[in-house]
Amino acid sequence: SGPAAALNPFRFSTKRVDPTTDLLLYEYRPYRPTLGRWLSRDPIVERGGRNCCAFVQNRPTTLVDVYGLYGNPICWPEGPIRCDYAKYWWNQCFCTCRAVRITRAPWVEPESQYPQVAIGVRVSVKIEIEGNPGLCKCVHRDRGGVWLGVESPWWSSVDKDEAIACRDYVDRPGVDHYPPPPAEIPWNDFTEQWRMKYQLTIEVTCQGNIGPLLKDAVSLQEQYDFNVTYGRDRRVRLTPVGP
Repeated sequence: SGPAAALNPFRFSTKRVDPTTDLLLYEYRPYRPTLGRWLSRDPIVERGGRNCCAFVQNRPTTLVDVYGLYGNPICWPEGPIRCDYAKYWWNQCFCTCRAVRITRAPWVEPESQYPQVAIGVRVSVKIEIEGNPGLCKCVHRDRGGVWLGVESPWWSSVDKDEAIACRDYVDRPGVDHYPPPPAEIPWNDFTEQWRMKYQLTIEVTCQGNIGPLLKDAVSLQEQYDFNVTYGRDRRVRLTPVGP
């Protein structure tokens, strides 16, 4: 590099020099050795983000690699080079969200049976990602609450923001928030009336280290009146009440 660079037409990385511009021809990206930097944008993404005329670690003014010994910090596979290296690199170093979908059941249903009964509306969440799951961030948000009336009215707020694994799961809002029925309930076809009222919004977001933020939401604003029968077979049965 420097003034002596012109003495050798193949003075840098065996790349030929344009005699008119005195630029090293990397075919897709010229490099000026006297400045120690590239003259055009980097067409590939490196660790520091998309390099704009940069060099080692996006720090052309303070870091240079005179002997070409700087190691690649980005997920280089161990062992011999693989034919599917591009796919391997993508799966290890990147994650992008492809879809977030929330669907809810149309009515309340038992979520557990004897000896502790739990009843609620089942909400299914489907999350599709591509790449390394550890690099995608997913969040489950509940806003609102659930009102339950058995013998005495009872309200539970279920506001929460919770980091979750980016995979399919089933949410049971309200189910884990009300007290279990008393142990003395007779499992002999005894029946009592329940009322559940939802004023709840559920939102799920997914953000990869590349690609857009994806999200979906569902609103539960219904009231359910039903009879709960504790069967002799230790099964819970629900019967709608109302017009």
